[in-house]
Amino acid sequence: MPPKAAPKPAAKKAGSKPAAKAAAKPAAKAAAAKPAAKPAAAAPKAAAAGAGNGVYVKGLGDTSADAIKDVFSASGKVSSVQVRRNKYALVFYEQNASVAKAVQGFNNKEFKGQQLSVTAAKTSAKADAKAGSKVVFASPIFRVNTTRNQARELFAGFGKIQKLKLYQNNAAFIYFDSAAAAQKAVSEKNGTTYKDKKLLVKLSVRSIEAEKAKVAAGVARGEVKKFIHSQH
Repeated sequence: MPPKAAPKPAAKKAGSKPAAKAAAKPAAKAAAAKPAAKPAAAAPKAAAAGAGNGVYVKGLGDTSADAIKDVFSASGKVSSVQVRRNKYALVFYEQNASVAKAVQGFNNKEFKGQQLSVTAAKTSAKADAKAGSKVVFASPIFRVNTTRNQARELFAGFGKIQKLKLYQNNAAFIYFDSAAAAQKAVSEKNGTTYKDKKLLVKLSVRSIEAEKAKVAAGVARGEVKKFIHSQH
């Protein structure tokens, strides 16, 4: 008999693979807490109009707005100056803190031989209706002894004069071609002497544009009236 085939060795059972050991990762170190940044110091806020950022000044005499601004700028940046009847002034600052400095620095101090009274203003800064004006008011300029050409010569050199009006109340209105020319005329002529009289020269709320519009409105009303009458 042929020899029996040797039995095949039994297949090895697939052994279970050893569980992969999870590599223990070192725990992430908690980031060290940084000290909280200190809040930045707040920049001083500009004072809103009417938020107590002005001073009321008496004892200035006939000092111009520009001169007042120069003096009170020692206490802070001045945003506007309003001169009332050449008797007192309201000086407004950009920062509230400047008000206390102005009161401390100028109240009861002597200015041009007079004692100043400086107190915190309760009123708010109002929009200046004369800002950017091209028209100047001047007085006294006596119509009885001053011709239009003489009045023009008085204000020549500041800019082109577009129009000039003389009135019986010894006042004149000079219309310049630019606001810069009008402001220069005020700065250089106010307080000067003309024919033995001290001049008051200041900006006016008048304008050529407004007067033209007024004339045009009057013409339009006239045309409407004519048309209405023509229908009767």
